Amino acid sequence: MRAGGRAAYAVLALATGVALLGYVVFAQLAGRFTVRDEERLRAWVEGHLRGAA
Repeated sequence: MRAGGRAAYAVLALATGVALLGYVVFAQLAGRFTVRDEERLRAWVEGHLRGAA
């Protein structure tokens, strides 16, 4: 993969992480984010990280 491709992928991954973190914080403040949701989200993120590695 070229350097430009890696940089674009890193920016996309960072933006996705920031968006997920913002969603979690907002949902917790709104009282709509449960432990079950957190576990599902964590499993989803870990699965994608394993797939990307």
